[in-house]
Amino acid sequence: SFSPVIANGALNAFATFTRASSATYFDSAGVLQTVGNNVARTDYNPITLALRGLLLEETRTNLCLWNRDLTNAAWVVTNITAVKDQIGIDNAANSASKITASAANGTILQTITSASSVRITTAYVKRLTGSGTVEMTQDNGTTWTPITVTASWTRVQIPTATVTNPVVGFRVVTSGDAIAVDYFQLESATIPTSAIATT
Repeated sequence: SFSPVIANGALNAFATFTRASSATYFDSAGVLQTVGNNVARTDYNPITLALRGLLLEETRTNLCLWNRDLTNAAWVVTNITAVKDQIGIDNAANSASKITASAANGTILQTITSASSVRITTAYVKRLTGSGTVEMTQDNGTTWTPITVTASWTRVQIPTATVTNPVVGFRVVTSGDAIAVDYFQLESATIPTSAIATT
């Protein structure tokens, strides 16, 4: 429950806030932070560092497993090398993954068992080497959507789709190209929420 107001980035002394889980937000330096149960979040734009205000979201689940560690067996690689050696969006060493294409059209995919639902797929990505096309899918490559990958962490998303048992992941088109990936997220919704870590 929530009673207003927020002022100068803090809850009013008369406000109450409850949440039955931990949650993430971006701080004033653009670094992802995690707070515990019942702690309100004052969120900032990670690119511009502008204050966005009190962050309130509905309950969500990230259906993607090991969404920061793409070396896990949950991810099936074809002509891709995955290493968990990147500084993530939380500024922690070795918390995010690097994927490198060892041949053209390398893929890294995860199959998720889930009933039919509208899905939104997002990930934080950053280009490490190369300049070729990088694509994402949530339907096992029936549809590949090119994404914009820059030298800075950027959250990308692909169009929503209604999918049963989604197969999500990346295709790196050019051999030798590499990107960093953090917080890959698949939600049963049309709008993404804040980053949700999974194992």
